[in-house]
Amino acid sequence: MKPFFLLIIVFTFQFVYSQIPTVFEKTYPADIIKINTAIPTDQGYLAIGKSTQNAGDFWLMATDSLGELRWQRLWGGIDFEFGGNISLDMNQNILVTGTSWTLSDDAGWPNIYLALLDPEGQMIWEKSLGTHEVDKGIEAIATSDHGYAVIGESLLSDSSINTGVHLIKLDAKGDSVWGRTYGGPYMDHATSIIECHDKGFLMGGMYSASDALFSPTFYYLIRTDSLGNVLWSRKIDNPNYPSNLIRLVHDIVQVNDSLYAVTGFGSTFMINDAGDLLWISDRAGLSIETTKDDGLVIAIEKRLTCFEKNGEIRWTKEYDDIFLRSVSHALDGGFILAGTHDSTNSGLLMKVDCEGNVESPVLCTPTSITRENKGTKITIYPNPSDGIFYVAPFQTAGAVSIFNSLGKDIIKEFIPPYQRVVIDISQYPRGIYYYEVHFSDGSTVSGKLVNTEK
Repeated sequence: MKPFFLLIIVFTFQFVYSQIPTVFEKTYPADIIKINTAIPTDQGYLAIGKSTQNAGDFWLMATDSLGELRWQRLWGGIDFEFGGNISLDMNQNILVTGTSWTLSDDAGWPNIYLALLDPEGQMIWEKSLGTHEVDKGIEAIATSDHGYAVIGESLLSDSSINTGVHLIKLDAKGDSVWGRTYGGPYMDHATSIIECHDKGFLMGGMYSASDALFSPTFYYLIRTDSLGNVLWSRKIDNPNYPSNLIRLVHDIVQVNDSLYAVTGFGSTFMINDAGDLLWISDRAGLSIETTKDDGLVIAIEKRLTCFEKNGEIRWTKEYDDIFLRSVSHALDGGFILAGTHDSTNSGLLMKVDCEGNVESPVLCTPTSITRENKGTKITIYPNPSDGIFYVAPFQTAGAVSIFNSLGKDIIKEFIPPYQRVVIDISQYPRGIYYYEVHFSDGSTVSGKLVNTEK
C-alpha cells in the first residue's frame, strides 16, 4: 500500500464554494506605451511591454495583488530592443523573449533574444540566438525536462519576405540543444508555442500560399514530438473571413489532453490532438485562456469574449478607452488583462472577475476541494467529476501522480507554476482514485478524487 494513504488523515481540507475576486484598473509610466503580456505570481503580477527610452528597451514590471508597482527593470543598448513575452520556470525565475539589435552576434542583423531573471528581476543569464540573417524572438516556455523552448522567425533565403518558423530547444543553462526550421518556400510566421501532454510541441502562426502581395494565407499549426520532428501540420481557413485579409494565429491554449483552442485575426477555433477542426467562430482574438468550467476567454482591443466549450458565445464585455493584448488566469478565479490605455497612451493592467466585470465583481463558485499540508495548498476541481479534473494555477512547480485503489500509478503530470493542469481519468472505471502532488519546495499534498464516469 502506498505510504500516502496513511498521511491523508493528517491533512486539513475544506470545500471552496465562493470567492469575490479583487478588481482594479491601473495605468503605468507615460514612457511605457503598451503592455504585451501579464501573468500572475505569488506576490501579484508580472508584465512586459514597450518603452520609448533608447529606441525601445526591454521593460519588465512586478506589481502587488492590487496592481501597485513593486519594482520595474529597463535594460538594453543603444539600438532597438523589443520584449514580447514572459513566462515562469519551475524555480519562479522569469523567462523573457524578444528581439535585439544591440545584443545580436551578427552586426546589423537582429537576433532572437532570451533572458532568465530571478523573481526580483536580477539577471541570471541572457542569450542571443539565431542565424546570420534577420531573426525575431516570439515566445519561450519552460519545459517539463527543466529546460526551455523558444520559437522565432528566420529568413530562409536572401529574400526579405521568405521567412520560416524556427524552434530552438535549450537546456537549464540556456544553451542550445537542438534547432529546427519549418515552413514552405514563402512567408510563414510563428506566434505561439505550448508543450503538449506527450512532451511534444504545438506551434501556431501563418502560412502563405505564394510570395504575391495579396497571397492567400492560412492559420498554420505544426505539431511535433519532443525532439521537434513534425507529427502533422495543418493549414486552416475560415471561409467567412474576407480572403484578402491575413489569417494569423495569435495564441494557443491546451483545454485537455486531446483538445486545443486557437485564436487569431478573424477567427477562434478548436482542434483535437490529430489536428482536426472541431468548430470555428468569426470572433477574433489576440490572447486566449481557459475558464474553470472548460470554457474559453479571448481578449482583443476593447473586448473580452467568453465561449462555451462547443464554440457558442457565453458572454461578451466591452470596455472604454483601452486596447487589450493579453488575458491570463488570476489566482483568485478572475483574469488579469494587459494592454494600453488609449487616451493617455500608457501601459494598462486590468483585473476582472470570472465574468469580465471590473466593477461590482460577482461570486466565482467553482466546485472544488482544497487540501493543505504544512502551509502548502492545492485546489482540484470539480471533485467529484466525470473523469476530467483540473489542478488550479499554483505558485510552485511540481508533479502530480494518480493511483487507483490498488495503489497502481496510472498517470503522472508535470505542474508548471501558475498554469492550470488537466487530469483525465475518464478512460478508467468509476470509483475512488488517489493523487499525490510533490512540489519543488519539498512539500507534498495527497487526497482523493471521485470519478463518476461510467
